[in-house]
Amino acid sequence: MNTLFNRYKRSHLIATAAAVGLLISGVAVYFSFHPSQERIRNSIAIIEGRHFYQIEMDGKPVIFFSQLAADSTLADVALRSDSAQTFTHKDTALWVDRFPIIPSCRGCLLTRNNIDSIKQTDIPVIVERERVKLDSLLRLIQEEESELKYYLRVHGVQDEGYNMIADYTAEHEKRKDRLTKAAQLLSNSGSVSIRLISTYRVLYNDENGKRQQDACFVRQQSGNEVLMQTTDRKTPNGVHSIFKRAAEVKKTAGRPIQDTILQPQPPTEGHAVWRDTDGSYYEGHWQDGKRDGFGFSLKNGTLRVGEWKADVFKGERLLYTNERIYGIDIARYQHGKGKKKYPIDWKNLRISHLGTLSKKQVSGMVDYPVSFIFIKATEGKDIKNAHYANDYVAARKHGFHVGSYHFFSIKSSATQQAYHFLKTTRFNKGDLPPVLDVEPSNAQINKMGGAEALFKAVRTWLKIVKERTGVSPILYVNQQFVNKYLPLAPDVKRDYDVWIARYGEYKPDVRLSIWQLSPDGRVKGIKSEVDIDVFNGYQDEWQEFLRNKTVR
Repeated sequence: MNTLFNRYKRSHLIATAAAVGLLISGVAVYFSFHPSQERIRNSIAIIEGRHFYQIEMDGKPVIFFSQLAADSTLADVALRSDSAQTFTHKDTALWVDRFPIIPSCRGCLLTRNNIDSIKQTDIPVIVERERVKLDSLLRLIQEEESELKYYLRVHGVQDEGYNMIADYTAEHEKRKDRLTKAAQLLSNSGSVSIRLISTYRVLYNDENGKRQQDACFVRQQSGNEVLMQTTDRKTPNGVHSIFKRAAEVKKTAGRPIQDTILQPQPPTEGHAVWRDTDGSYYEGHWQDGKRDGFGFSLKNGTLRVGEWKADVFKGERLLYTNERIYGIDIARYQHGKGKKKYPIDWKNLRISHLGTLSKKQVSGMVDYPVSFIFIKATEGKDIKNAHYANDYVAARKHGFHVGSYHFFSIKSSATQQAYHFLKTTRFNKGDLPPVLDVEPSNAQINKMGGAEALFKAVRTWLKIVKERTGVSPILYVNQQFVNKYLPLAPDVKRDYDVWIARYGEYKPDVRLSIWQLSPDGRVKGIKSEVDIDVFNGYQDEWQEFLRNKTVR
């Protein structure tokens, strides 16, 4: 009896133990398949992939792009894989075990495929699109090249930033050659394929909460799920893992899975180079994450070199030395006021002061020769400068390069004014181009019918004078006119040199021939205040101007 009871007791205990074991195993298996949200959060890591596209022709890699997107700028095209720029994607991943209950991670992570594959049928469309974009980019690069070379022509090594622009121009040339070759390759016929080249790393927090990283690779891909594994096939210390099927609950992990293109952040302090996502380029000084100090930018074909303040471009501050080409422009006011008359001492003209309306950086004493003189000849349809004829003869006699200008009036027709100017002025070989001085107020422009009517008249005057003198006139305007009205007449801005009156500290931010930098300068040999002008360039550019743009 006792034996039977003991047997029963033992079997009951075994059954009970088995039931408890099964219950515990069931609970363990259940929680393996249904981990808590805390467990899931503790198993989260970040997979960072760096990618570039490789375009192959007849099986041979020929071109490398960081992006194949409709809005990409292709600024990063390369002809060698080791020079290819990458784009970066980050996505969440979970450390996962191979078996339930048993720790069997071995450095495996489950994430999703975050980059769409390219269909073979889409490749011809993509290649043609990239070719068109390359052609467009090359046109922009040619515009940039023109701006860079113009800057180098009108500046010298003594100007701040000259060496930076020279170095960038050399790199710009290489980039143009590279893009030109890439465009030619895309235009060739042949079998074309596109392959995505990727490298990965996993980012995670260790047992001390410090961010760590390990290289990893794609071990297996099924549909949208990707199984990654660390290169050494080891699970880092301090990380948690779950059974991989539970990865289906990633959407509730507290951090949604999403494609995230990492946006580069601009520098914060000191001298640095920055290429923004819109393709713009900046090299110069930074402060508090903003352009501040000296630097240069190139955006949409526009070059800006000079000083920045809290991300706002202020302009270029010239260093005034005796190497620059200075001139003056005169009218009847330089001969006296009222009954007081003062002769001009033509033999001793020297610039002694650059004016007081703005700060100027001057190297040494201001004692500059006068290299050119513009003389007011006429105004409107019948007004003449009584001193013009004598001043013109005297200036040429003393070896100055001389030019004549007309003050535009809204009260008479452009044709009448053009012929009045031509009848009054003299044009001899070597004379500077004729100048049209356009200074109407906003109210005057409105009175004559607006900007369209004004530019119609301006074009008429410029055309008549150009045809009669054989030389393209210069347009004299102020900075306000340049900002508000000149963009409305791109043909005028393109076809005629510009002379700007701007009395600020910074050089006008526009391509120009002459800058009237002050109205209150002082010149030895002239008693009254004088407009001081500086040519946009040094001696080589000045001689080029005299050869190609003066009266022949």
